[in-house]
Amino acid sequence: MTATEVWTPTDSINVLRKNGPYPFLLTGAIVDITRNHFSTASNICMPGLRENLWNPDEKLSKILIDHGTLYNPRNVQQRPAVLINRADQTFKSVSIADRHHGAPVQDGYVEDTFTVQVNGSFNILCVERNGIAADMLGSEVGYMFTEFADVIQRSLCLHQFFVNGLSGPKQVDESSENFVTAVTMSYAAMHTWYVTKQTPIWARVNLKPTIEGE
Repeated sequence: MTATEVWTPTDSINVLRKNGPYPFLLTGAIVDITRNHFSTASNICMPGLRENLWNPDEKLSKILIDHGTLYNPRNVQQRPAVLINRADQTFKSVSIADRHHGAPVQDGYVEDTFTVQVNGSFNILCVERNGIAADMLGSEVGYMFTEFADVIQRSLCLHQFFVNGLSGPKQVDESSENFVTAVTMSYAAMHTWYVTKQTPIWARVNLKPTIEGE
């Protein structure tokens, strides 16, 4: 990968930083990163792929890079294609009831802080017309994310981000002209939120009932 590749925060990355590791935001960030990589020939390591430049204009783009769940009849058969699919997210407690310490303040408000660890993964399908081309495309994507994993982790405010592996090219069952290579990636993030409660003045008054004769 070239040292001249420049990382600049996209709109999806800025929204992700503000709102937390929602899966659709993370998927959008991975899509944006992949599109940015393939938008400039000098970013692409393999010379044979440098003509496959992504362009926001579908008519000019030489490669399809999008969410795997989106269906567009105009470009569904476009090759090469990089389709980003997100897998399940799991939540892991890092403290009792996910709670930090909260304390009342003079105006009657209490702010509680909560944190959970969010774990998830992506499955990126790199589709081409033959096995060798699919292998080259998958390698370009897999090694790009491997080499920039640290930058991506910090840019997306993740706790961990790494590539698990790169599959061998496989022929798609329903089509003799499509081969796919899969890149799998995992991540972990800390999601923190605040709950502010308003405590009425009367809540501080002892309301224990008094029983006559006691």
